[in-house]
Amino acid sequence: MIKRIQMLKAKRGFTIVELVVVIAVIGILAMVLVPLLMNTVASARITSANSNATNIVKVIDVFMSTNQITQLSDAVFTVTVSGNTWTGSALSGLSGGGFSWGVGAIYSGSPNEASGESMLLAELAKNLAGIGDASIYVVLSDGFARFAAYAPGTAEVASELPTIVNGLPNFDGWSNKSPSGRIIGTYPQNK
Repeated sequence: MIKRIQMLKAKRGFTIVELVVVIAVIGILAMVLVPLLMNTVASARITSANSNATNIVKVIDVFMSTNQITQLSDAVFTVTVSGNTWTGSALSGLSGGGFSWGVGAIYSGSPNEASGESMLLAELAKNLAGIGDASIYVVLSDGFARFAAYAPGTAEVASELPTIVNGLPNFDGWSNKSPSGRIIGTYPQNK
């Protein structure tokens, strides 16, 4: 008889109370972990965007150095990438490289070799293949890219950036998320 009682106790499953407690514990753990995972995803997106902005600066700096481009005044270069088409604004205040400057350009696979903007877009497209649709904003000063912002998607990015003073951003009160919730990567990075 004792063996039979022990066998019945051994075969017994969970009670409903035990099952509810286990489900409650799993629910509490999920409530704690889901926000942490969401923050990790957002941080990864910001890191990726910052990396793209840094790579943009490097490509522009190498292009200007290699082609011996001189800069006569500060300039802003805005670029929109849509599919395989790169569209850039006119860059005034630059000379050299055997290019004419000051005309906006579109690059879709073959550059207009007379236009500096077209050649710069070709260099960006070659070195940043796979960047996807994007909006890019670059401040050039003293022959270098001093500030760059990169945002996925083709919507204008300039209005969502920190204020730019003497070619450098003022990050006070600004985060890598715009008011619309867009992730924007910058160089230099927001600390």
